[in-house]
Amino acid sequence: MTPAFTRPTKFVGPVYAKEAADALAAEKGWAFKPDGTAWRRVVPSPRPRQILEIGPISWPTSAASWPARPAPASSRSGHLADRH
Repeated sequence: MTPAFTRPTKFVGPVYAKEAADALAAEKGWAFKPDGTAWRRVVPSPRPRQILEIGPISWPTSAASWPARPAPASSRSGHLADRH
């Protein structure tokens, strides 16, 4: 097991008083470390084994990019377009 998992160092979440951190550590098995005068939860933050390069994700940029389909007639009752 890598040291990142045996000695977590990444701070996450809110700050706690020492007593609250001790209670959560006992109840949930979380690890805590001091952060200034308070205590915070720490989690593993291992270095990535490999970084994969993938292409960009393209998203539609306007409403015209989305396919449109007319709503069924039953769902159009009372629609503003039906009023004369």
